[in-house]
Amino acid sequence: MGKISKGVDCSVSNCTNSAVRSMSSKNVDSSEFSISSDSNKVYFCTEHYKSWKKSTKELRKSERARY
Repeated sequence: MGKISKGVDCSVSNCTNSAVRSMSSKNVDSSEFSISSDSNKVYFCTEHYKSWKKSTKELRKSERARY
């Protein structure tokens, strides 16, 4: 069982929603989101994951094109 299934909260400051996705903190630009934890994992609720996905769409697209 992972932390998501145990009910960890979203890592974005002032957000109390439960997390649905986790990712490495290296993938998240800290200037866009005010992350409240300094761990290696960042947890996002549905709302913040959707906004992260939209903001990094072009970057991820160019990364996939390199392969």
